[in-house]
Amino acid sequence: MESYKEHLADSTKVAMIHVSYDEQEAAALSWAKKEGFPWLTVLSSKLEGADLEKFAGDFVPEYLLLSPDGQVLASGKDECLKRIAALNDDQG
Repeated sequence: MESYKEHLADSTKVAMIHVSYDEQEAAALSWAKKEGFPWLTVLSSKLEGADLEKFAGDFVPEYLLLSPDGQVLASGKDECLKRIAALNDDQG
């Protein structure tokens, strides 16, 4: 959450999506609310309907930075945060 607040909260160029592996949507949304997640939560079982299934990974947590057209720009927390910082530096 601290990384989000520091690197993403004020960004106009980056949005975050939380993919939950909970089976019940109510449980996923309840947990996200309890944790204070301000971003969209999608169940892993609904990735296909959200056109995100090709980005589903094997690790939790997994970080991917995608372009608006769905290209992977960076993967891994550190690399994603570096690229986001560069995008934010370009904001003006």
